[in-house]
Formats: sequence, C-alpha cells, structure tokens
Amino acid sequence: MKNLLRIAGCLLLSSVLLLSCEKPVERKSFEVIGLQDTYEFAADLSQKETFKIESYIPWEITKNDLDWCDISPWHNLGGTNTITIFPNNNTSASSREGSFTIKAEGYSKTVKVVQAGLKP
Repeated sequence: MKNLLRIAGCLLLSSVLLLSCEKPVERKSFEVIGLQDTYEFAADLSQKETFKIESYIPWEITKNDLDWCDISPWHNLGGTNTITIFPNNNTSASSREGSFTIKAEGYSKTVKVVQAGLKP
C-alpha cells in the first residue's frame, strides 16, 4: 500500500513538473491592423480614414510635413485603439503631401499621406 501511494505521489509530482515546463502562450505585443502604405484624400473635408493598433507596449505617431492633417490618438501606453486620419480643407489648387511614422519597440513604419488640390 505504501509503495502504491509513493508511486501515485511520484506520478502526480511528475505531472505537475511537466505542466509547469510548458511554454507560455505568447501574445503579440504590437500589431497594426488595416494600415495602408499611402492614404489619398480629396481637397474637401468629406473624407477620413482609420486603422487599428493593438498593443501591450507604448507607441507613438509622429507627423512629417503634415501640419494640415489631424491624427488621433497619436500615442498610447497599450490596449486597442482606432486611429483616425482627418485632413483639413485644402484651399489651394496644389496638392500636398506628407507622412507619419508609427514607432514602438521593435517597430517603425512610415506612411505617405496625399491630399488633392482644390479644383477651379
């Protein structure tokens, strides 16, 4: 009987040790969903675009020559966020362009933004 209990105890202990050695499930720490390489907008305010960032780490968006465009939110410490790109009215006949860069630990991507000029 004692031997049977010892064997059962050893089997139980072995099972616990083996289960504790399993690799933990890894979740992605940063993912961008629905991001395009280039966004093109009309001259008027009729259009906006969105994409999502799912993150367990801090991230930030910096604008390059995009004073005429709002991007919100532009940073976060984590969670799921819907990012909105919304250009201001272009009252010039000339088109304009700029870019934004998304940065997080181990990730950097620059995206082009173009807005058409006002048609006469």
